Amino acid sequence: MKKGVIITILVVVGLVVAGGLVASAVLELIQAVIGFVVWSIILLAGYFFIKSKVD
Repeated sequence: MKKGVIITILVVVGLVVAGGLVASAVLELIQAVIGFVVWSIILLAGYFFIKSKVD
């Protein structure tokens, strides 16, 4: 009985930790994507701004 309870607790703790790691990895990925998109927009805007000044 006790062994089953301990295993169950370990499994639950493992799932919570794994879930937390997955959630943090997803958040990191979202931040990276948003950062990339923002930089792309800034670079494109700068490029077109300079291009319009030259023309």
